[in-house]
Amino acid sequence: MGQRHRGLMETLLILCVFVVAGAVKGLSGLGLPTVGIALMGVFVPPAEAAALVVVPAFLTNVWQALRGGALISLARRLWPLLAGIVVGTVWGGQWRPDPHLARLVLAEALMLYAMLGLLEVTMVLPPRLEAWLAAPVGVLTGVLSALTGVFVLPSVPFLQALRLPPVQMVQALGLCFTLSSASLAVMLGSQGSMGLSHLILSLAATVPALGGMVLGAWLRHRVPPLVFRRVLFVFLFAIGVHLLLT
Repeated sequence: MGQRHRGLMETLLILCVFVVAGAVKGLSGLGLPTVGIALMGVFVPPAEAAALVVVPAFLTNVWQALRGGALISLARRLWPLLAGIVVGTVWGGQWRPDPHLARLVLAEALMLYAMLGLLEVTMVLPPRLEAWLAAPVGVLTGVLSALTGVFVLPSVPFLQALRLPPVQMVQALGLCFTLSSASLAVMLGSQGSMGLSHLILSLAATVPALGGMVLGAWLRHRVPPLVFRRVLFVFLFAIGVHLLLT
């Protein structure tokens, strides 16, 4: 991906996107890459949006992964999922779809994720199936991450189906997202899709993202969780429809 000229207005819009994406993460514990790429995907190519979310996503998720006291036990339990994410990201990175196809895949991923949330689809995964499904789920998550920069599907529904305690669930999400963002960064760098200008802006975007997380944590005690989730999923679905039709 070449170094596309970026004007002042576009740069300011990108930084504002990270405030919103950080606020969503502060409220819910996830959503920074999803919301960030969904919003930026309206005015920049998906591959560029993915490159810009890498540093804020990695740093905020490292912090999330280290909190909770169950990092080692979760890593031992989830290693097939984590290994699958790495393999899938490397594999998906070999495809290099054209920007239009990547935009369509991103739109469909956002719409599917939103529908699952709005329909409140809940699953319980029997322990005997966890070991069999973890690696394939990880591979598919990695492939979708390589194509779109979004790594919530199908890893988040899989983790939700494990019925982890709330604190461990948040830590498990942080662990998976940390590895996903690191794998995505390596993949984009190896393809030349993450240039110096992307890295600098991605580093700069960490500041508004952290500010947004503080705002989100403040709003967490003032916005009913159910209302927030529904608004978020409707918003993501609408963005998906927009990307699909434009």
